[in-house]
Amino acid sequence: MRIWQMLLMGDDGVTVGPSIVGTPVVTTGTTSSTTKSVTLPATVPAGSRIVIEISVSSGGTNTMTAPSGFSVISGAAQASATCNGSAFYKDADGSEGGTSVTVTLASATTSHVAIAYCVTGHDAATPPEAASTTGTSTTPNPPSLTPSWGSAENLWFAAYGSRINTTAVSGYPTNYTVSQASGVANIVSNAMAARLLTASSEDPATFAVGGVSVNWYAVTIAVKPA
Repeated sequence: MRIWQMLLMGDDGVTVGPSIVGTPVVTTGTTSSTTKSVTLPATVPAGSRIVIEISVSSGGTNTMTAPSGFSVISGAAQASATCNGSAFYKDADGSEGGTSVTVTLASATTSHVAIAYCVTGHDAATPPEAASTTGTSTTPNPPSLTPSWGSAENLWFAAYGSRINTTAVSGYPTNYTVSQASGVANIVSNAMAARLLTASSEDPATFAVGGVSVNWYAVTIAVKPA
């Protein structure tokens, strides 16, 4: 089986740090339910790491439970006035490719958008870490994140989710150009992208949502290299 990897270039032009395998998968849904399906990437090698970010339409806090075998990424969960979001991860056994998993909500809601990535070259002993925030504007702004392990050639993800009818992302944070992914599900839009950067902290620039002011949730995630 041939595995395609999106190799990321480090600050010195050398390929280092974690890499993204294949293409991220976007799942959308508009059925009112307490369970939300998330499709995983087609290629998930044993020992790789799956990273999921999900946004759902909801007024106030709506607690999310991780899919079976997954863990919540510390610092990722957050609720805006109308949009809830969280992120989960799992170190794969190789059986996950192309399958679906289920995120469970405390109360039923309608639309959701989820984005799933597969990562290799990570430190399997160190869970990813995240910081999240909310706001209302035309420019969802993922917060600054300082991972506990200090400076390293980290893989950084920036993501946002918003609740506004059919408004898709129109701009990504500067330098977040690797494997951009986005989706719209009736009243929820979501987008996510990655970069490789040697740093002890990172504060991504803003997304843009076409000049429409929205209630948003945003998250920054770091994956430590092996």
